[in-house]
This record gives sequence, structure tokens and C-alpha cells, in this order.
Amino acid sequence: MQAISRLTCGCIPSQYQDSNNVSSGVVSASKLKSNMVKRFNQLEETGQQPHICYQIAVHAGRAGNAISQQAEERLAPELNYSQGYKDLMGITPTSGRSDFDSRQIPESGILNFQSRETGRMVHTAYLHKEGNSLHLVHANGLALDVEFPKNPELQGGAGFHDISTGSDMNLQRYLNKNGLQFHYTKASDLNTNAAR
Repeated sequence: MQAISRLTCGCIPSQYQDSNNVSSGVVSASKLKSNMVKRFNQLEETGQQPHICYQIAVHAGRAGNAISQQAEERLAPELNYSQGYKDLMGITPTSGRSDFDSRQIPESGILNFQSRETGRMVHTAYLHKEGNSLHLVHANGLALDVEFPKNPELQGGAGFHDISTGSDMNLQRYLNKNGLQFHYTKASDLNTNAAR
């Protein structure tokens, strides 16, 4: 029997399905990384690995046990930051923030970056929060990577930055230099929106 994976709108044999269950809670950072590698390799074997930054963010959220399979499936057909994507993410004209403060991140979720001048969405990343640990996971965002003192650790098709302490200024510099604001969507809110 085949299970449908709509990450890239294709079929993945059921043995490749991620067994994570959101109700059991987010995983540790090390488990997130190993899950990312496992999921990416399984998707790559079937030619369905994610390439676009928002696909990678959702892939990371699934591997981190924060985003439900239903949310992943609902987001898959919503390409290029469509209105459906924005609705699922809870992005509105007033939900953007210009100042990043990691203390205001209560749980894992998605960061969507938007130009303050044009309103165009320009990048997406996943924030993985487990206890006091906070990791930024993303792909295809060199302008973001250069704001950190270390190169990202590469795992499962994405770069990882440990932003647990002292990294707010790095993200703030990225926002300021590029004229951006961000929309933070808690994973629980995304899962609720997808279940409607």
C-alpha cells in the first residue's frame, strides 16, 4: 500500500513515511537532525526531496515532530506564498514584526520573511524550540547565513544554526540590512489551521 506524501505532491511508499507523532511533543535537536537526514534521504530515493525554502521549513517541522502530517499535506499545493499558504500560516497585513526577540518564541514554528517595502515574501525558515534550546533551520538563504559567526551545520538538506543564546542580533541584522519583517507562526497554530 502506498501513502500519499504531498510535500512535493507525489507518492512515497509507506515504509518511507515519518513515524513521528506530533502529540508526543517536539524532539531534541540531535533527534531533529537525524530525522532530517532520514526523511531527506527517503524523499531523495523517490526523487521527491524538498528544494524550496518553505518546503525545507515544513520538512524540518515534520522531522522535529512539531508540524502535523495534515499541515504538511495542506501546505504542499500552496506554492509561491499563495493566499492559501498565507491563510494556513496566519499571515495578515498586521501580523509582521520588525524586531526579533527569541524570548517571544514560545514554541517551534515557522518564520516567513517579507519585504517591508514591496510586501513580497522572500524567505522561510523553521525554528525548533525544545526546552531552552532554539535552532534556526533553513535552506537557500545565504543572506541569512552570513549574519552568523559560524557556517551552518548541514543536515538533511538544510542548514542549522544554534540560536539558543546571543543570536537575536544576528537575525535582527538580517532583517535590517534587507528591509524585512517576519511573520512567526507557532506550529500549534499551523496544525490547528490545517485541521479546519
